[in-house]
Amino acid sequence: GNLRMLTWDDVDLTHWRLRFTSTKNNEPRYVPVVGFAQAVLQAQFDKDPTGKGWVFKGTATTHQPTLIVRGATCVLLLA
Repeated sequence: GNLRMLTWDDVDLTHWRLRFTSTKNNEPRYVPVVGFAQAVLQAQFDKDPTGKGWVFKGTATTHQPTLIVRGATCVLLLA
């Protein structure tokens, strides 16, 4: 769920880390991005270099965002 709600404001491509603000203890959590996960995030940014809005975009009538997020989750967990 956290990746599905990820916005570009929460992505630091310079230091390769993600910020999650909706946490159980209400404190931000920073997660490093390593390996292939960097390529996945860079590819998402290259698709929409505005750096605004959701990282994993799609349409309301498709499951594309869910599939992309599931794939990215696997990459981030395995990295």
